[in-house]
Amino acid sequence: MRSGKKIFKLRYKLVLFYLPFILIPILVLSLYLTIVVGRSSIEQSIQIYRQSTNQLRQNILNELDEYYSIGYDIARDTNIIEYLSETNKKDVYLYNFYAERIQTVISKARYRKPDIQLHIYTPNQNLKFSGLFIRNEALFKAKQTAVKDYMSSVFWEGVVQENVLENNTQVARKYLSLLIPIAEYKLSSEPIGVLEIHANLADFEHYLVNGEEEENVVLLTDERSQPIISNVTVTDELIKIAQMDLPENEKYVLYNGKQYLITIDTVESSKMGLSGWKLCNLIPLDYVYQNQRYIQQANLIICIACIILALPLLILFSHTITKRLEYLADRMNDIRHGEYAVSVTVPGNDEVAWLGRRFNHMLEELDLLTKQTVEAKLKEEQLDNAQKEAQLLALQRQINPHYLFNTMESIRMSLILKGDTQTAELIQIFAESYREMIDGTEKTISLNKEITFIRRYFIIQQFRFEGKIHLKIDISDELPNYRIPKFLLQPLIENAVYHGLELKEGEGSILLSIYSDVSYLHIDVSDDGIGMGEAELNELNASLGSNEETGKNTALRNIARRLRLMYGADATMMIQSEQDKGTRLFLSLPVRQLEVAPDVQSIDFRG
Repeated sequence: MRSGKKIFKLRYKLVLFYLPFILIPILVLSLYLTIVVGRSSIEQSIQIYRQSTNQLRQNILNELDEYYSIGYDIARDTNIIEYLSETNKKDVYLYNFYAERIQTVISKARYRKPDIQLHIYTPNQNLKFSGLFIRNEALFKAKQTAVKDYMSSVFWEGVVQENVLENNTQVARKYLSLLIPIAEYKLSSEPIGVLEIHANLADFEHYLVNGEEEENVVLLTDERSQPIISNVTVTDELIKIAQMDLPENEKYVLYNGKQYLITIDTVESSKMGLSGWKLCNLIPLDYVYQNQRYIQQANLIICIACIILALPLLILFSHTITKRLEYLADRMNDIRHGEYAVSVTVPGNDEVAWLGRRFNHMLEELDLLTKQTVEAKLKEEQLDNAQKEAQLLALQRQINPHYLFNTMESIRMSLILKGDTQTAELIQIFAESYREMIDGTEKTISLNKEITFIRRYFIIQQFRFEGKIHLKIDISDELPNYRIPKFLLQPLIENAVYHGLELKEGEGSILLSIYSDVSYLHIDVSDDGIGMGEAELNELNASLGSNEETGKNTALRNIARRLRLMYGADATMMIQSEQDKGTRLFLSLPVRQLEVAPDVQSIDFRG
């Protein structure tokens, strides 16, 4: 089909058109993520390795501080100082002194570090009950010379090797040696002994990763560039790298044919006399860039996956558009063959769906136009008939009241001739009242005319009830002659008569009070009739907001509805009542919406 062929071509044109708009953002985003995230990954890796180096540095300082603390406690112990200065040569005394006061100090130190090696060099030849004290004058002089510049601190000798007995076998073990002078500072600044501590290097090396399992290279050197600990075999090349003067915290170096990221931190402490110690950490660049390679691979996989997912979605998207267009084209073809009653349903909320809704609207207008054309003459005939009926009704309304007034005037004259002037007067009042009722030229009437109409109406009611009911009207002389809705008061008086006074035994009265303030004209109609109960009153007040035109209390509901239509929410109507005591009805009309009758500015309520 030709149209189908065009739709088919459009489908692939849409795919080719939108494909670059999908591929280019995906490729650009992938490249951006590779560069930015990769760079961030490298920075994070470097930060992690630096934090690892700082943690290692802190662990080493903590271990050094532990040995320093042990040495400081021993060197400043008063019992040790007194023992080194002892001149008493009695063996029993010296042995008891050592057992009771010295051995406790040494035991505390060995409890804190079981593998610690302790020696105290002294020239005092009297001390002979323990291998702790080395009474060699030459060795003491040598140690004294080494610590002469460190009388208030510690001298770190470096790494020494010492043979120790393990399982009845002499084993060479490396220690970190430190010297602390012991002096009676109150008497002399010259040392009376030198404390030598050999710290087990295993306490430091367990913080290092195995250089054979991990390719990181760690080296700690002292101020003389001598190696202290390392996780690999120390070479001159590694020591040279560790002593490099780096202008920045990080630099790349070549070691053993591989590129490394180097970080060098100083290990210093004025309290422990540490100065010039360096902790060198070499991290292979392969490790640093490893995460970046993972990110590149992940981005490539995501990019390919997005393209694979985007193609079917793009084809489905183009199919959704062209399928609905093809559907609309078929419906248009139906209309071309005269089928105007068709209707289309195009799903979605896009432009194609909007086109479908507009198409339906066009069909509805075409169908409506066709019907209007067919029914035009019929409507014209109906309109002519309606106009003729309206003219006839207007003539009847003019003729019937005229006939009625002529008849009532004939009756009134007959009553006057017979001497029944009272009945004749009632006929005249009724005729005048009826004339006012059928006059529909105005929707509002002045208060003066409305009061006159009420007086005429009540004369008829008094005749009917034989003087049983009474009306009192209380209106201020200064009240403006406002225009109010026509026949507003008559239903209120009639409601008080028929629902309040008619069923009351004995006489009854109605009080109509009209007064105003700055904002409202108030109308108050009260009677002393039979009243109503609370339930009936609530139902009546609730019904005043209804728009129903039939049912109970129609007159009052119509008044409330008229007030809402003319004055909106500014007009209010409320009813109060008590059983066997009477009913009171309040109306309030907004003064700013009321006109003043131009003929009379104030009310003349005299009868």
